[in-house]
Amino acid sequence: MELSQRTTGLMLSLFEVIYFERDPLEKIDSVLAVALAGPIDEYRDALDQALASSVRLANLGPEYHPEVVVRRLLTEVRRRLSVYN
Repeated sequence: MELSQRTTGLMLSLFEVIYFERDPLEKIDSVLAVALAGPIDEYRDALDQALASSVRLANLGPEYHPEVVVRRLLTEVRRRLSVYN
C-alpha cells in the first residue's frame, strides 16, 4: 500500500524535527508540537495510514534513523494525539 501525497507530506513535516537528532525518541514532544500546530485530525489519519502501511517510512526522507525507531516515534506521537479533540 502506497501513501497518499498528503500523508507523505505530513510525515515529512514531522520528520523535519528529527533529521539530525542522534536519538529521535528524545524529540517526541517537539514532533508532537508540529502535529498539534496543524490539522490534528489529518495528522491522526496520516499517522494511522503510515503506520498501517508496509512503506519504509525511514525512506521518506534522509535515512538517518532505522525504520524501527521511526515507527516507534510515530506510534508514540499517534498515541499522544489520541487525547486531543
